[in-house]
Amino acid sequence: MLYLLALGLAILAGVVRSRQINALMLWELRAVFLLPLALFTALLPYWLGTYWPSLIWTEDRRLLMVLQLLARSLFLSFVLINLVRTARRTNWTDLRRYLQVAYLRLLQRFQARPHRIPAGLARRSKQVRDLSPLRLAGLFLAVPGLIGQMMVLWTNQGYWPLPVSYLDQIEDPLLAEGIRNGALHLSRLMDDQTRYAFLGRMIAWPDWAGQPATPSSYVSLTDLALALALFLVTISLFPARKKIHHAKPDSNKK
Repeated sequence: MLYLLALGLAILAGVVRSRQINALMLWELRAVFLLPLALFTALLPYWLGTYWPSLIWTEDRRLLMVLQLLARSLFLSFVLINLVRTARRTNWTDLRRYLQVAYLRLLQRFQARPHRIPAGLARRSKQVRDLSPLRLAGLFLAVPGLIGQMMVLWTNQGYWPLPVSYLDQIEDPLLAEGIRNGALHLSRLMDDQTRYAFLGRMIAWPDWAGQPATPSSYVSLTDLALALALFLVTISLFPARKKIHHAKPDSNKK
């Protein structure tokens, strides 16, 4: 839900900014074939746990751990490939000019004797239409997010740790007892053996619809980092609208 929200907001903001939808073809990215492979691998534990539970709910949970790690590794490979490419293609000179103008405008707003912005610098900063720095920031943010998820899932047998306070939202005592005994799907309550608990899904998602609490109602710090990265990368794919300058009629022409 969090990722869909970030993706939807980025697409909406991008379409408003550029009024183009061809950016969704992902022409600016490389190794796009890794994305469907990663998504398919990330969904395999849910499908196997539903239709072939004997394959995944083994004693050591080895297949579950491998699938969880493989999905994040595919996403990480995609991120690193595009991170290197974006870093090489980023126009750092234009970015520096844009940041200089933004800084001077901030000083003009809050200082009694504002700094004057050189006309040439302001004109060049308006020509910055490439949002690759945003893409670069999003890809950089995705790397620790994916590595954090790999760490917490591998060291906890493929499960997401949940806070013990999750039981307080369960009204059925039989269901609560089942959750204590490990009846959650791909999640389990935090205990003394939980590793990297601070990276688990410890943050309760706001409940606007009044639905019963589920493990999907919780997000982790890595989920928040990856959602922000997804927003930045997606919105960077939409180019700015090009201003059409109409030629002024020549008054000397008869």
